[in-house]
Amino acid sequence: MRLAFSYRSTGKTPILLNPPTPPDDGAAGFAARIRELTDGMPDLVEIIEPLLETRAKLRQNFAALHRKILTIVRDDENCRRLMSIPGVGPVVALAYTATIDVPARFRNSKAIGPILGLTPVLNESGESRRIGRISLCGDRMMRTLLYEAAQTLLTRVTKWSWLKAWAMKVAKRRGKQKAVVALARRLAVIMHRIWRDGTQFRWTRTEIMPVAGSPRPDQRPACRRARARQGQVAARWPLRPHP
Repeated sequence: MRLAFSYRSTGKTPILLNPPTPPDDGAAGFAARIRELTDGMPDLVEIIEPLLETRAKLRQNFAALHRKILTIVRDDENCRRLMSIPGVGPVVALAYTATIDVPARFRNSKAIGPILGLTPVLNESGESRRIGRISLCGDRMMRTLLYEAAQTLLTRVTKWSWLKAWAMKVAKRRGKQKAVVALARRLAVIMHRIWRDGTQFRWTRTEIMPVAGSPRPDQRPACRRARARQGQVAARWPLRPHP
């Protein structure tokens, strides 16, 4: 195929006069378009054909592995619950369960952020205290997947939720890049909490509120134990009036 070029009068940037039409969607359309463009060029066909065959084989193996991942996720209850979060797909859910492995290792869900390197580094020296970039420690692939999930939730998911509203407020205040990182960190925390509690993602704030008949936060066992410890301390060391 012969291509004709022209040059701008103010520079040397070539302009394609008869640009080829874009390839069709799909693997078959792309390969057919490449063979059409290389028709009548035996030397180029000898180079392109092995590449097209390799590409077809890679796509075939990729499709088989992807179907296997979907089968694993379909049979895993934890992965299905994690996928109820907007932006979290089968690959992110399966990678998260494989990375965290045992959620009981973390008593607090907020500890997931530092483990995956999604928290800022604090630089202190003397009287100076500066918050820098994120630490980037831990599993790099999991951090990348969470970043992509956060970006998908912020830019591609159309259904509104309290989590997207929170991320949009952060983006308006601090910029889109920092908002995506903060959202990735919060996704990791929410996924751990959902995994531990056996619940699903709640789209509105009203669904997060405790239902009627459930104990209030100050009536939970941990709060009762904390009040009991405060009472013991007060009994051992009573406050004396100031003279």
